[in-house]
Amino acid sequence: MKKKLFPITAFIIAESAIYAGFLYMELTGRYDPGTGLKYASIALCAFFAIINAIIQVCRVSGRNSSVNSADGSLLGKKLYHLPQPLIAGAMILTLLADTFLLLLDEHLSGVLCFIAVQTLYLWTVLTVSLRPQTASGQILKAFSVRLAARFIIAAIIYFAAARPAMGAGGLTAATSFYAVSFIDNILILSMALRSLAESYPHPALLLTGLILFALCDINVAFFNMSSYMEIQDGILSRLISFSDYLMWAFYLPGQVLIVLSCAGAASKKLDYDHQTTDIS
Repeated sequence: MKKKLFPITAFIIAESAIYAGFLYMELTGRYDPGTGLKYASIALCAFFAIINAIIQVCRVSGRNSSVNSADGSLLGKKLYHLPQPLIAGAMILTLLADTFLLLLDEHLSGVLCFIAVQTLYLWTVLTVSLRPQTASGQILKAFSVRLAARFIIAAIIYFAAARPAMGAGGLTAATSFYAVSFIDNILILSMALRSLAESYPHPALLLTGLILFALCDINVAFFNMSSYMEIQDGILSRLISFSDYLMWAFYLPGQVLIVLSCAGAASKKLDYDHQTTDIS
C-alpha cells in the first residue's frame, strides 16, 4: 500500500513546493518566478497523468490477458471506456495551451487548445458515466447533440453580448464557445456525480478541480477588463491587479485535483471479467 501511495504523495509534495514557491515570490515581490516555474508545474501534471494512464492500461490489459479470442472485443471496450488515458490527453492539451499562452503569447491558439480540453472532458464524462449499458452510437449521439447546443448558445452570446463589448474576431468567438463549454461541463458533471461514483475513481475531485479551474478563468476575465474599459484608480483597480495573483492560485490546484481524480486503481465497472453487455 505504501509503495502504491508513494508516487501520488511525491507528486503532491512536488506540486505543493512549486505552488508555495511561486506564490511567495509573487506576493512578496522579492523574486520574479517568471513563467518557467508555472509551466513546469503543468508539465509535471501532464507527466504524472501519462504515467498513471499507462499503469491503468497495463493493469486492465494484464487482468484480461487470459481471455479467449471470443472475448477479445471486451478488452477493447474496457480500454475504450477507461478514464485515465482521456485525462492524460486532456493534460497534454492543457500543457500545449499553456505553451501557447505562457511561452509563445499566442492567445487564440491557447484558447482553441483549452476548447479541445473541455471537449475531451465532456467525452470523458459521457463515456464513463453512460457505459456499459449504453451503446457507443448513443454516446456519440449525445456528444454531438451537446456540442451542437454549445455552438448555438455560444453564437447567441457572441453576437448579442461578446461582440459588442469586446469587438469582432476569432479570439472573442473562441472565448465565447470556451466559456459555454466550461459551464456546461460543470453542470453535466454535477448531474452525473452519482453515476460516475461506480465508474470513475474520484469524481468529486474532478468536479472540484474544474470549479477551481473556472475560478481561474473568472479572474483572467476580470484582469482583462482593463483592455475593454477604462478603469479609474480605486477599489476596482486594486481588485483587478490582485486577480493577476488569483489566476494561478486557483489554476494549479485545479489541475492537480483533476489529475488526482483518476489516480489509483481502475474503476469498479472495469473489473468485470466476463460481462458480455453489448455497448457497440
